[in-house]
Amino acid sequence: MKVLFIRPDLGIEKRKDLLVRTKEPLELVALAQFVPEYLKDRVRISLYDMYLEKIPYKNILLSENPDLVLFSYEEGLDDHIKKYGLLTKEITPNALTGVIGEEDEDFLEIDFQLGKSPYSSFMEILLGIETERSIEEILIKVKSVRNKERTEEINLSQFKMEDRYVKMYNFLQYEGIRDVFSIKRFSNDDNLHREMDHGELREIKDIIDDIEERSMGVYLKDGDLFLDGNRLKSLIEALEERDLKGVYIARGDIYTIIVQSSLMERFSKLGLKTVVLDLEFPQDEEGWIKIKEAIMVLRSINVEPLFVLREELSKEDEEALVFFLKENKEGLILLKERAYGNNRSIYKDLSLSFGINLRWTKDFGVLEALRRSKKYKEALN
Repeated sequence: MKVLFIRPDLGIEKRKDLLVRTKEPLELVALAQFVPEYLKDRVRISLYDMYLEKIPYKNILLSENPDLVLFSYEEGLDDHIKKYGLLTKEITPNALTGVIGEEDEDFLEIDFQLGKSPYSSFMEILLGIETERSIEEILIKVKSVRNKERTEEINLSQFKMEDRYVKMYNFLQYEGIRDVFSIKRFSNDDNLHREMDHGELREIKDIIDDIEERSMGVYLKDGDLFLDGNRLKSLIEALEERDLKGVYIARGDIYTIIVQSSLMERFSKLGLKTVVLDLEFPQDEEGWIKIKEAIMVLRSINVEPLFVLREELSKEDEEALVFFLKENKEGLILLKERAYGNNRSIYKDLSLSFGINLRWTKDFGVLEALRRSKKYKEALN
């Protein structure tokens, strides 16, 4: 049985993140775990990321001749899925089609809509194809289990990503950066792409196994590691024990960076390159001092801070933040949620800063400085 996983393009939210990174389609990677054991020898899955793929979709269909095609949906991809759905039926009329992640959109061109928790539905479709049920029979089964997931931990290591894509999933200038969770994700949740600070913690050994499996570089996307100094210490000791040096991006915490500076130095020797810091606008001078102190710790060990701003700032507060960042020659900031909608002039102000561009050039070379400036300009549109 041949199954195609298709990411049609990047949705609106992931395009906002292109300033910093290109994310892999975790929602499709996770699905591979849910092929029933008794079908694993009979099901062959191929994933195509059409945002990165150079082969036309029509040629992919002709080459693969799939039994099932599953598309991942995000806001902004309605037209892509409709077009690909029609083309699938035209080129491979016997192939079944499904879409995961949709909310209210009714895709008439698609056979099955699996919802945001698609794992049980996916299993029912595979079983239906294997036992040669009719579309109507499979549809009844899918509707009966849709969004009624049993609780099962998600394991991203079940699927080996195509080598031609891995290098394209970047974080800044670092290629092949893939997400690693330190907080468990479950099949009845819709939080694969979200960073988390609280939840059921994964064992350090399991995190290390994932890091080793996902090879080139990783983004430790959950905040628990930096919210608990002992947990961060255990992670670093385990990395040192296995000598797992590489490229690490991690979500951090300003207070932990300051008080655990020796741990941060050990982490940097393993390959920590960037720390992602959620930025809350300081309410007093002490707040600004703490941020600057964290910056100084990171810069002393050659680690770059990346600030993430979500709250909307007044014009006065925006000017104060831009002044602070320019003063400290820190140009990396990602705007999300309300800040993205109302404070994008920050991107323009920082990208035009001579001091920031000089630091980028000195640290990473002219090409990377130009790339970052270009990304800022694209984010303004």
